[in-house]
Amino acid sequence: MKTRNTLFTLLITVLLSGHLFAQEKPLSVITKVTMDEVRLKWLPVNYEQMRILVKEGCTVEQVELLGSTTAQTADYTSGLKTIIAPTSVRLASMNVSDSAVQRMLALIDPFTAAAPAAEKENRDFAFALAVLEITVSDALSNAVGCQLTVQTKKGKRYGFRISMKGLPTAFIEVNTDEPTKYPTIADFEAKIDRKKTVELTWTAKKYQSYGYAFWLEKSVDAPKSGTYLTQTPYFPVRTQDEKTDKQDFLRDEALTEGKNHFYRLVGLNYFGEQAYFSEWKKIYVPRHLNAEVFIDTVYADKQTRVVKGSAFRLSKEPINLKEYVLLRSDKKDGTYSFVQQKNSTDTVFQFTVDMLKTGDQFYYKVAAVSTDNDSVYSMAHYLFTLDQEPPSAPSKLSGTINEQGIVSLTWSAPADNDLEGYRIFRANHKKEDFAERNTVLSLQTTFTDTLALNNLTPEVYYCVKSVDKNFNNSPFSDTILVLKPDTIAPVPTLLRKPLVHDSLIRLSWINSPSADVAQNVLLRVSNNQADTLVKWSDTLSVFTDQNIIPGTSYNYLVLTNDKSGNKSTGTPQQLYYEPGYRKSLVGFKTESLPKEKLIRLSWQIPDGEVFSYQIYKATETGKLTLLKTIENGATTQFEDRNISSGKTYRYTVKYILKSGIHGLPTNEMVVLF
Repeated sequence: MKTRNTLFTLLITVLLSGHLFAQEKPLSVITKVTMDEVRLKWLPVNYEQMRILVKEGCTVEQVELLGSTTAQTADYTSGLKTIIAPTSVRLASMNVSDSAVQRMLALIDPFTAAAPAAEKENRDFAFALAVLEITVSDALSNAVGCQLTVQTKKGKRYGFRISMKGLPTAFIEVNTDEPTKYPTIADFEAKIDRKKTVELTWTAKKYQSYGYAFWLEKSVDAPKSGTYLTQTPYFPVRTQDEKTDKQDFLRDEALTEGKNHFYRLVGLNYFGEQAYFSEWKKIYVPRHLNAEVFIDTVYADKQTRVVKGSAFRLSKEPINLKEYVLLRSDKKDGTYSFVQQKNSTDTVFQFTVDMLKTGDQFYYKVAAVSTDNDSVYSMAHYLFTLDQEPPSAPSKLSGTINEQGIVSLTWSAPADNDLEGYRIFRANHKKEDFAERNTVLSLQTTFTDTLALNNLTPEVYYCVKSVDKNFNNSPFSDTILVLKPDTIAPVPTLLRKPLVHDSLIRLSWINSPSADVAQNVLLRVSNNQADTLVKWSDTLSVFTDQNIIPGTSYNYLVLTNDKSGNKSTGTPQQLYYEPGYRKSLVGFKTESLPKEKLIRLSWQIPDGEVFSYQIYKATETGKLTLLKTIENGATTQFEDRNISSGKTYRYTVKYILKSGIHGLPTNEMVVLF
């Protein structure tokens, strides 16, 4: 019964409420006024009134209004009276074997039966169907006896009184100097989607005061009235799950390629007349490319790259080929840029691309384009060549050495984009052979070396080479001189054992007694990463570390520097921080999707091996309860379909690691569906 209730509710809302008709009237009366004619249509407001109209008929009286006389105060004694007989009188003269008559009889039958339908839903549904048909059918309106056309004179006012047995009288007043005007349909739009479907959209609700149904006119090559996209008028009926003010739409998939298609929206007034129109919309349907494209061969010939392939026709229809376009990208799923274009209708193609250097590596695609710019792309093909060009040498090499004999080198990287790393060389004299100091190539532009200071050699020299991914070596960089210091390091600061307080670690220490201390630096090392926590040169002796991660081992140490640049390192303190819980999920969000009838929850996978996710749900004021346990640690979303329109829901998610440790629940997310 859901569809029946929806149809009934929507029709009654459209036809009998709003600004068209007042609810207090016993009958809803619609008029269409011209200079010499008035059309009247009266509609019962419920099933019972429709039975009275069908069984008893009604009386329509007309009188000319003079002066300040109104339809309610006029004297109808000498006016024109039209008696509308019961429906059965008109049905008796109809051909019951005619299919159109049979359709009318089926719609009227629930109101001519001896007893009304027992179920209210059946009565309401029968009433809704009859009213819907009456709004577009002259034949049914005449058969029921709910419309009348009368002749009038220009510049006159007329009053009408419509009487029905057992119901209050309905009055209506018209002025022939104020003919009924219908608007132009201004928001009708037509666009082609994916080159295969024309989508027609408008907002029917804007025009409900003029009519309820629409015809969609369609023609090819030129506008042509009276040719329709559908066999019956369009009625903007909504289900209970749809918004009544959303856009209406129809789709046309019966398209002819290479042709102009014309569409016009025609509004039907409540007498079933074509009364208001949109402008014609022109849509050109392009000729599609009737082919698939394949790259057969990609190879390098010295400094030239060759791409060959072909286009295969998919059917007997013309292939419509105009050109081929070559594109490339440095990533398979990256952005592809234009390389070359060739005008061709041949089903085979070949591109040649000149390269200045070796070591190129690209993914190539070919697009075939139709005469109407429809395109089809090939799969990506990868081609690379070995790099034989050495990179440029590093520049701006500089270095410092501290009192512990630690040398810190820095330099600027060359512009080459295929570097594998750097080689660092050292010698005690500029003219002797340089020895390589690193055994692993790295892209870092810094290097730390260690020197023995207890010798008589005050000088040390460094230089650096760049190495690319094919192990081509650059020339040496400039050679720099680093002078060794000769000072005594300060007494190190004594770091006490760290203390854990819930979500923080409290550190304390005894500062160095050396008189020439310039600065102390507290470092934290975890996962091969060193972080500076605090620097001080005064009597500071405590620090609280709040930026900590559960389940992580931390090493804390203090570096002490004197005014001459000498440094000493205190004894490190190690601590494993484990509070027994983990932070809540990152990136937790919700998404309301009414069209798909679901609410989607999503999050990011946390650190650690996840055993399960637990999803909790509640209504707006209800208690959170466990909705779902997901035992798949790779899951990042959940769709809740057990929802109802117009309700508010709350969600939170937590996780459990395979170690048994729980994550904190996320903040609650509130969703209005």
